[in-house]
Formats: sequence, C-alpha cells, structure tokens
Amino acid sequence: MGDAVTLGPSILSSTNRPFQTGRVLGTVMGKSSVIDVEWLVDTGSSISVIWNSLGSLFDVQSVALTAGGTTGGGGIQVTTGITTEFQVQDARGVVTTVQTSRYVGIKSTDAASNILGMDAVAAVGATVVWNPAFETGMLGL
Repeated sequence: MGDAVTLGPSILSSTNRPFQTGRVLGTVMGKSSVIDVEWLVDTGSSISVIWNSLGSLFDVQSVALTAGGTTGGGGIQVTTGITTEFQVQDARGVVTTVQTSRYVGIKSTDAASNILGMDAVAAVGATVVWNPAFETGMLGL
C-alpha cells in the first residue's frame, strides 16, 4: 500500500479532507478477494461505507438498511462479510497495517467517497490527527 499512513488530499477529488489508501477484503463465491480503495477518514461517520460497485463484488450478509446518508446516493445496506484495511503509526513512527471486520455499509450508488468510519479507527485504538490548512495528518496510536 506504499506510504499510506500519512493522511493527505484525495487522488480522486479536490477536497481538503483526510484520505488514505487502503483495501477492502472479503470473499467472492467463497474465494478470497482484495481490492484497493481510497478511504476518506470521516470523523463524523459511525461505520465504514463503500461504493456499490465495490460492495457488489463481495459475498456479504445484509443486517440492516438505512435511509439516505450524507455519503451520497440513496439508501445504505449495512453488511457483514467485508474487512477494512488501513495503516496506523505509533509514537515511534512504526507503521502497522490493521484490519477490522466491523459492519460495512454499501451505498446504492458510487457517489462521493469510500468512508473509513470511526468504529474501525476506534477498534484498533487509533486517533485521527488532521491539519486542514496544510492537508496533512495521520492515524496514530
């Protein structure tokens, strides 16, 4: 995943919010699958949410549906069966790739960004550090 632990501007859009490259993992017809993703680290999001085009590639189990959120598009299908992967850095500068298997929402469209929710960040004990003026930050332990 490269030097993904540093949060920075999006490679896909022109916004000054924190992004990090990562991956989503799951199964497709019983076989392991891994897809690269650009995460918007969203301190206002309770769960991670991915585009419909990504979510439709995985074997998932729906556990709930929600009304339209601010992440773009219509309703969101809340699922199990998808793992989020991202990187964190400790105080000594050691970078670790972490995974969480929390609920993941699948958007009904590919609108807006793929969201790394705070449940995933909290699950690994990380904090978000972001300076919007300089568009730099990190997920720290």
